[in-house]
Amino acid sequence: MFCCNNIMERGRHMCPRCGFPTQLGDEKCFICGYVFIEENNIEKHITHKEKMLNLPKLDYTGWTAPQQLRKIGEEFGEVSEAVAEGNPVRIIKESLDAIQTLNTLIHIVADDYNLNLDRFYREHEEKLRQKGYLKED
Repeated sequence: MFCCNNIMERGRHMCPRCGFPTQLGDEKCFICGYVFIEENNIEKHITHKEKMLNLPKLDYTGWTAPQQLRKIGEEFGEVSEAVAEGNPVRIIKESLDAIQTLNTLIHIVADDYNLNLDRFYREHEEKLRQKGYLKED
């Protein structure tokens, strides 16, 4: 089982979240509910390297940019905690939450100021191309 190198002797390992000893083969921690990922299946869970995110547009009626900025701070903190834990699944989940929150801020501002985002997406892509960050097909 993948468990952030917290392997103990005789078929037991420690939960990376709470430290409770669990049996190899357990699907999740009895104490905190942390879900373990089998080593041979980890790639199935974390690869989509070439996939572009297609985030849902939320109903943000009544939300403001300052409120959303506070939410972004919360999400950043959760990503930081996940990284500190060394929990790859939580890192991805919390990062997606952060991306969704940033994306919502972009849409709130665009709607508030009646801005067309297509121009900004094109300019952003061009900036990445000029810096050499884009993969050429």
